[in-house]
Amino acid sequence: MNVERFVRECNRFQWRTIGVGIATVLFMAASFALVIPFRDQIKQFVSERYGLPVAEIVIGLTPFPSVIVVFAGLIWVQRHANRSSELNCPYCWKFVGGMRYLVVATKCCPHCGKRILEVTDD
Repeated sequence: MNVERFVRECNRFQWRTIGVGIATVLFMAASFALVIPFRDQIKQFVSERYGLPVAEIVIGLTPFPSVIVVFAGLIWVQRHANRSSELNCPYCWKFVGGMRYLVVATKCCPHCGKRILEVTDD
């Protein structure tokens, strides 16, 4: 693989990671914005039916769905990167996309030391 292709794939991975990060932060903000105005009504509704301790637990768990979305987004990005042959060493199959500058400088895998990028004479 040549350097330009490797850098292009690393940039795509980086932008995808940033996009997922921004989307999850916006989802978290939206979920908090929906829950906070109705917090007292939710607490009252649950405490009337199940008691105050359960209502406190329910209020404490309201941010939990947004945390699940954050981790699901991060897992999606990492799984997509693991499937990309350009971001993994062809010899040891370890992820090298996060070490873009080191790989471009040495043209070798930082894990196994084997050459993974073509040397071009410019």
